[in-house]
Parts: sequence; C-alpha cells; structure tokens
Amino acid sequence: MQYEVYLDVLFLENMMMDFLILLAVKKVFPCSATYGSLLAGSFTSSLLTCAILFFPCPVWTRYILLFFLVNSCMTVIGLKIRTFPVFFKAWILLYLASFLLGGIMSWLRLYFGKFFRIISFLFTLGICGFFLLYHGLLFLKKLWKSQDHSFDVILTVNGKDFHLKAFLDSGNHLSDPLTGKPVHIISKDACQKISSQISPGRLRYIPYRTIQKTTSILPVFSVKKMRITGESEFLIHSPLIGISEQKNFGNGKYEMLLHPEDC
Repeated sequence: MQYEVYLDVLFLENMMMDFLILLAVKKVFPCSATYGSLLAGSFTSSLLTCAILFFPCPVWTRYILLFFLVNSCMTVIGLKIRTFPVFFKAWILLYLASFLLGGIMSWLRLYFGKFFRIISFLFTLGICGFFLLYHGLLFLKKLWKSQDHSFDVILTVNGKDFHLKAFLDSGNHLSDPLTGKPVHIISKDACQKISSQISPGRLRYIPYRTIQKTTSILPVFSVKKMRITGESEFLIHSPLIGISEQKNFGNGKYEMLLHPEDC
C-alpha cells in the first residue's frame, strides 16, 4: 500500500498543531515562554518531523526520534525549559495536550478534510503575521519611549501595600532556574520595610553571576502581586523578588530594579 504525502501540508499541519499544543501548555504551566519561543519550538519540531519521516531509516529508529528527540526539542525551545525536573513535567503535560488536541483535529479533519490544507496555511500565516506585528509594535514602543525609565511600584505582601521607587534595568537578565520567571531586585533598605511580612520559610536561594563574573547566591521570595505605574501600567501576579546586598540604587534615588521582561 502506498500513500501520497504532500510535504508542505505535512509541515504546515504539524507546525499549526505544535504551536497550539505549546500555547496550551504555556497557559497552565509556569514557564518563561514567549510567542517567539513558541513559534521557534513549533517550527523546529515540524521541520525535524518532516526530516525524520523522509529520511530513510529503520522504523523503530524513526519512532524513537519522533517520540523523544522531536518532543524534547519542542519542549526545550518552545517553553524555554532549562532544568530536568521542570522539563520532565512539561514533557508529560505536552503529551497529554497532544493526545487531546489530536482528537479535536481528527474530528475537524473528518468534517473539513478538503479545506484542511487551506486552513493550515492560513493559520500559519496568521501566526507569522501576529509575531511580526507584535515585535514591530514593541520596536515602535522602544523608539517612542522616553529616556526616563523610573517607575512607581506597589508591592502587595500579605494584604499590605508597600510603595517603592523603581528603575527599569535593561541589564537585569536574572531569572529563576526552577520556574524561568524573571527576578526583580529590591535594595537592602527597601527589604527592611517589608521584612515583617516575610517569614524565613518563604525565602529560597538561587545562584547568579555578578559583574565581576563571580558566582553568588541571592535570596528570593514571591509576593501576591506587583503594580508598576509610569508611562504604562502593568499588573504582575506572584512576581519573584530578589534581595540585594546594596542599600539602595542610583545614589539613593531608587529602591528597586525591574526586570525588562515584565515591563
């Protein structure tokens, strides 16, 4: 028995499904994935799938590559996973999402089979168009944004609000290796304002590298929410806050350094 397979249809359908799977997992799984990483993960997964299916190799080898290599690359690239325990949970969740979405797609193919190629093509164009539009608007926002990167921040800890003056630090790329969440930094003096609301059990420690390239440990904790106000307003739920050894920032002008990913 022979089957006629169209490479473009196979690539577009796989990319569409992989993107939807990654998007669904991102909504329920704590990770630092962006729309760009989801697109990169679905593109890589679809490309590898097509290459493996058309490359001559034993059937058992093909199955191993499809079920382990492709999905692993899709998980790491799409969801930006960096540690094995988190990777394993995301990988299992990815398979569950694939199983559910596979049933939905089988139903759609049953009733819209002859239009499925067009739907896949338009969906892929839509994803690419959204990605270009999103990053284009971000670029324009950066062009139009003034040089003043100061913000007013309200931290809500145990139902109490604490007002801090913050600075958007473009050089702050610190993220939690366990969850991938960005880490905002508060000064030692600012931490004393809210220390009564932070129990020692809420603190944990993550490694980071200083400007001098030395490795150190930073205590971090999570708060209920953080409201950032300035030219724009952002509300971040359960942000991670790191405690600096510095008493303040910017010669006493700022009490907090914001991570650019959340602003």
